Amino acid sequence: MAIIICILSAAFSGMSFITDYTCPLLLFAPGLFFFSLYDEKRPFFKGFVFGTVFYMFNSIYLSSFDISFITQNLFLAKLLPFLAYLLLCSVEGLFAAFFAKAFVYLKKRSPEGFHTLVFASLWIIYEYLISLPDYFTGYPFGRISLPFAACPWFIQSASLFGSLFISFIVIYFSASFSMCFIKKSSRPMLYPLILLVANTLVSSYLYSLPDEGEAVTVKVVQNGYGGYDKWLTPPDVIINESSAEISDTEIVLFAESAIPLHLNKNIALTTLSKAAEDKNITVLLGALYADTDGKRYTSVYHLPYEEGEVYHKMHPVPFGEYYPIFDLFSAEAREAGLSKGKEVKLLSDYSLGPVICFDSMFSSYSNDAVRKGARLLCVSTNDSWFSKGNAAKLHLYHSVYRAIENGRYVARSACTGISAFIDSFGNILDTIPLNAADTIKGTLLLKDEITPYTLWGDVPILIYAVIAIIIALLRDVRRKKNV
Repeated sequence: MAIIICILSAAFSGMSFITDYTCPLLLFAPGLFFFSLYDEKRPFFKGFVFGTVFYMFNSIYLSSFDISFITQNLFLAKLLPFLAYLLLCSVEGLFAAFFAKAFVYLKKRSPEGFHTLVFASLWIIYEYLISLPDYFTGYPFGRISLPFAACPWFIQSASLFGSLFISFIVIYFSASFSMCFIKKSSRPMLYPLILLVANTLVSSYLYSLPDEGEAVTVKVVQNGYGGYDKWLTPPDVIINESSAEISDTEIVLFAESAIPLHLNKNIALTTLSKAAEDKNITVLLGALYADTDGKRYTSVYHLPYEEGEVYHKMHPVPFGEYYPIFDLFSAEAREAGLSKGKEVKLLSDYSLGPVICFDSMFSSYSNDAVRKGARLLCVSTNDSWFSKGNAAKLHLYHSVYRAIENGRYVARSACTGISAFIDSFGNILDTIPLNAADTIKGTLLLKDEITPYTLWGDVPILIYAVIAIIIALLRDVRRKKNV
């Protein structure tokens, strides 16, 4: 029965990631997992089941990736993404298993009144660890806070403590709700309810503050070329179309790899740069880059171009842009993979903070850019992998959090969607839908204020989580000593 409860908890929690406006489910569904762990039996297995099923829901898009550009074998093209999907879900299930084991260990050594607090505190440590960008396991797609990006009025406190704080509130509330059934009392809901109301009031106040900054007109281009289309279309066609879009604005943003060439090795760079210079327009253009050492990057060029005015993606996608494990044994895999950028940098006199695709899922890169002086975040991405389901919207939701966390407007260009303008409160102002070729133009604000989260990152909420666990353990030691 406990395993069935774990599966239901994971399934209902995962539903919020694949269907719109079902985030309220997360205020209750994860609590079923807490409920199943409370008897302390087989926590490792329960955690593995929960984690695997949960990630099977929120990462279901992986199972239908189009990898026909890697192999022409139709069977392998369908099988390999499905196997990679199962492998990822199993790995994430292992992390959830260790989380469950750690919770039961701490539960035995802390007072009953602290159990839900320990569960929520341990949860955000778990979310933080599995989404560290510098490790192979970095994958923040399953953060409990993510679906709440649909309710920006509720998550403004992310500008203070980040998305982990939203996860903490949700998990604390959900676990306490289950605790009410375990203890047949409403008392466990007192503190999480106060916290939920306080967060809503503080967020509503922050949401009502005036939005001030220096106005600038921005155009986002969604050229509609993704997957095979990009590589089968003659480059001259894409270059001419891109050149024509450099007009009628102050800043133009193109998607990741909008030009499918190593642009620094191609005469097209001069053509596009001259178009930007003649019209006095700042352009951020996604293309490939090859350096003199043979390393290749997916990059964003600043036009008009001067040597060095290019930003390289910090976190290539595992198995999509580089091949961990395989590159240890295969020279072909090493040569086929893209290299990682070495530093966050700003482009143009507008102090634009470029963020490329997968990097937008990690708060640290945007934080670094804003700390260096970025006044506008510019996300260039290729989401043509996400042609079906809700994954493209979830990827967009990460940019909603980056906007709120740093108090910055975000311009987002995706090859095939979803391109968007997002204000500093996380409101999605305008979009270009999936699988369309179009442009949007709007007036955004360049901002200079620094939020507490930009300054401190996840450090305060993680310190709080560790202190909460330590206090719980010390209280139990004191209780036993008194007894």
